[in-house]
Amino acid sequence: MEERQPRGRMIGAIRPPQAEALVGSHVNWTLGLRWLEDCRKDHEECTRERTGSLPVGFRLIDVNRRCVVEPQANFHYVVLSYVWGRHPDPTKLFATRSNRERLKIDGSLSVLDLPKTVEDAIQACRQLGEGYLWIDRFCIIQDDLEDKGRQISAMATIYSLAKFALIITDGDSDSGIAGISRERTQAQMREQISGFRFISEPAGWREIIGDGSVWSTRGWTYQEAVLPHRKLYLSESQAFFECATHVADERELLQQAMYSPHGLNNHHWNPLYYTFYSHLNGYRARSLTNPDDIYNAIDGVASALYGGFQSLLSGLPRQEFDEALLWCLDEKINSTLQGAAFNGSSPSWSWSSTDRDIALLNDTNRRSIDYCDTLTAWSLINQHGNSLESVRTMPGGKPLSHFQENQDSFAERLLFSVLAWSQGCINRPCPFAQPHETTFAATRANIRARWSCHHRYWLEALQDVVATSPTETNVSPSPSPSSASTVLASVQSAFFRLQRSGQRNKMSGRIVFDDLCITHANGQSAGLLIAGDLVFDLGLDITAKSTFEFIALSIGTSDSIVLPDGRLTFRDGAGKLLYPLPVVNVMMVERTGEKSVRRISVGWIYLTSWIRAEPKFGTVFLE
Repeated sequence: MEERQPRGRMIGAIRPPQAEALVGSHVNWTLGLRWLEDCRKDHEECTRERTGSLPVGFRLIDVNRRCVVEPQANFHYVVLSYVWGRHPDPTKLFATRSNRERLKIDGSLSVLDLPKTVEDAIQACRQLGEGYLWIDRFCIIQDDLEDKGRQISAMATIYSLAKFALIITDGDSDSGIAGISRERTQAQMREQISGFRFISEPAGWREIIGDGSVWSTRGWTYQEAVLPHRKLYLSESQAFFECATHVADERELLQQAMYSPHGLNNHHWNPLYYTFYSHLNGYRARSLTNPDDIYNAIDGVASALYGGFQSLLSGLPRQEFDEALLWCLDEKINSTLQGAAFNGSSPSWSWSSTDRDIALLNDTNRRSIDYCDTLTAWSLINQHGNSLESVRTMPGGKPLSHFQENQDSFAERLLFSVLAWSQGCINRPCPFAQPHETTFAATRANIRARWSCHHRYWLEALQDVVATSPTETNVSPSPSPSSASTVLASVQSAFFRLQRSGQRNKMSGRIVFDDLCITHANGQSAGLLIAGDLVFDLGLDITAKSTFEFIALSIGTSDSIVLPDGRLTFRDGAGKLLYPLPVVNVMMVERTGEKSVRRISVGWIYLTSWIRAEPKFGTVFLE
């Protein structure tokens, strides 16, 4: 028995014999079939049509013919989620370029050639009346990089369109499945002691799916739990069935589902990146065998949320790249996931550059900032290092889908963007009057008249702020050897000072520093840097004379109290004060070259304070 596996426990109970429903040593297939059929008939939320196109070269195992096939139409299939193990048996079969044709022959998947877990999964499908099974080991050509990339990019579709996922919570590819080829190690037992009948209590749903199984600790299996709409879990103690409605177990107990209700059903009032980061934190609590998989293993969730392949750029959603940049360190907690941060290939602006837990800028009261819009036009340098592609535009120049939506609130958000534009925060002449020359109501009306949607605003204000090639803007190619993870933009930068802030720990008496105050040269408060102690770890010299560089990322709003003189906000021609307060979301950076910078942390500065600092435009390579 593995150390992490939960143990059944004995509970004392006097029950009449007819009430004793023991969970046996093998899977109750009759119950499994009933779960699936009841869900199909009774759960409308589980039977809604799921759309998507399976990738070119999509393959399945025909469990009756025992071979790999490429089905053409009208087929249902099951996906297998399991752990390969750190040292899988090298003599067992898997799909390669050399054997791909042979695997299409009937009977090519012999019992002796298959890992025990794969063979047991085939038997499970036959017991449940399913004809096709998707397993990465045989449905992805393992030594074909092109096929592997195509299939991995389609994980969201593959798992979402499956009839259900068969999830093996314990063991690895060579151990077999508990309750199929071997008895469960935690089968429910009954004992008679001194006239009392004792029945062991098998490990429950939360115990196993929380962190009580090998499967629940692995990075790849996170999206394999989130994406399918039905899951059949097979564990050392009992089977569980999860759908969007509930979780059922072999004792006929019903519980609230863990993944499905909170899966990919983003609340309409929340930006998608809120949901993405929520999943990201769940994912980062797990571990990966191969650090290079750090983005691939969460890409399926991003693809499902944002509706397309290539949704992530070094781990950040392309469609909401500017919003997703606003992550910060959250407490002194190390995540389990260890990826690119440890091999030097991760960009400083990605969450993968740290093994610390992260949070969004507005996740706590002190960081209560509502995002409005970007102030920059981030671009990618292509593999030749001499041309650009907008991060906000998908391959082929197609605008991002959510940019084209006409939302009732976009004029309110753009009021703050236009205000920042009028104050010189966008490197292009502003078509709107200064606040004191008009009214905020008139500006809102002019925004609606000028732009029918957010995308139209973006085209006029920010498209091509950086030209299409570095030659046209006197920008040399990035000095970084890894241009694939370097983004380029024309940004405003300004210098501020930092002042330590903190509170005294009642137990130790020590001052605990967390965030840092951003101040002007005279010490007047300008904003807040979310330090999370990272600044101190870097050993930066924070003295009264030290200045640090900040670049403007986006415009936001704050509900902080307006000072009596109103110096932190704006007044229109009718004397009306603008509320909430406009702020600039900023990134503190460190120069690594003449034009190259790396991220230190993020924070916010009042727009009035940012303008007062006389920021300058310049092109930066953010590495």
